[in-house]
Amino acid sequence: MGMTRQLLAFNRTQVMGPRALDLSVVVANLDQSLKRIAGEHIQLRYVWARPLPPVQANSGLLEQVLRNLVVNARNAMPHGGQLVITTAAVKIDGASAHRHSAACSGQFVCLEVADTGTGITPGLLPRMFEPSITTQDRNMRTERGLLSVYKIVQQHQGWINVSSHVGTGTTVRILLPAIPPHAASVLSPQKVSTLPWDHR
Repeated sequence: MGMTRQLLAFNRTQVMGPRALDLSVVVANLDQSLKRIAGEHIQLRYVWARPLPPVQANSGLLEQVLRNLVVNARNAMPHGGQLVITTAAVKIDGASAHRHSAACSGQFVCLEVADTGTGITPGLLPRMFEPSITTQDRNMRTERGLLSVYKIVQQHQGWINVSSHVGTGTTVRILLPAIPPHAASVLSPQKVSTLPWDHR
């Protein structure tokens, strides 16, 4: 049933289409939901970038990515820990792009989700988004969630970089292409909420 609901949600968000989004606003709008997912035993905090260039994206799909990554981080911290979600504008040069097979140079917006959990072993780290691989002793729902994250990021012409150390935690970085202001103006506007800039 869980997988069926995710597929139905995926299809609904396809109809909505892309918008020019401020990724910090997307995260802020999910604050209460992410806190519920993380649970009281995990300290959730944010590091916001301002100003942040927009990305052309489907807000519903990016929300799904965030929820799945927070579930994954929570499962890696059964006894509690810290979860930090960061947004940032980054410039990727040609030399940096060559370090990742899916990367390219240009202006990007980075969404980073970093936990202090159990970490991922070096042998599994390069394969953590494969459908038949589990990063820890996790259930199928988590595995499908990671695969969904990978597919959504690919659909948005982005890529994922993951770093992890066993016993100290995992950091997932998602990079999405930034769009120039003149291109953003022709896309559907984003519903803007007040950003809690004091959440540091």
